[in-house]
Amino acid sequence: MYENNEDSLEEFEKLFKEIPRFDSYAYHRSLAIIKFLKGDVEGAKNLINQLERELGHTDGQGMYHTEKEILQKLRGKMLI
Repeated sequence: MYENNEDSLEEFEKLFKEIPRFDSYAYHRSLAIIKFLKGDVEGAKNLINQLERELGHTDGQGMYHTEKEILQKLRGKMLI
């Protein structure tokens, strides 16, 4: 992800196929990364914003607190 090249995208897409859709946060976070690697910064930003809104209802409980931290770090890496 840091190099933003075709090898990173291909590898990430291969790994993405293994993420189950029922893990909504991991699935959509991964989809945001793929969009970012493909140059769709706005699409990635929209997915991150959507996840942050969903997590806003969790009041920082347990794993949701960790998910919020992951999204903040991801947003920082993407500079969005």
